[in-house]
Amino acid sequence: MSSFRPARLGAAACLLFSLVPPAHAGYFRVAHEGGAWWLVDGAGKPFLSKGLDVVSMGETPAKFKASNPGYCALCRYPSAEAWAQATGKRMAAWGFNTVGGHSGKEAERLVPGPFAVALTLGIWMGVPWADPASKEAKAKYAELAGEAVA
Repeated sequence: MSSFRPARLGAAACLLFSLVPPAHAGYFRVAHEGGAWWLVDGAGKPFLSKGLDVVSMGETPAKFKASNPGYCALCRYPSAEAWAQATGKRMAAWGFNTVGGHSGKEAERLVPGPFAVALTLGIWMGVPWADPASKEAKAKYAELAGEAVA
């Protein structure tokens, strides 16, 4: 991997991908080499993640309001499957290989790369009102992260 030099990953990405056991082939994960963390694919090869955040079908037709419009995939596509096929093809054509954080579960399998879960642990814990460095908070962080990636 020493010839692979993408931008270094942030701490949140390292936390997310390090939760996946490295011994399991097929999982995207991080590897530590030369003092830096690198994203690697399921075969252990360097992987440059190019993703979109907030890939979602939006509101349901029942909640869609023309007076205050938002995105509603089912107002334009006959089914969730049709939306997923069209969105996956569009993402691949644009060169994206990762579904990013804050995306809906329905977007999980749109591209062959990883589905990145947004770990908004601080929000879930009540920061800044809770002490994020407390022993209780650290245990809760581990619990919440495990639930998020299960």
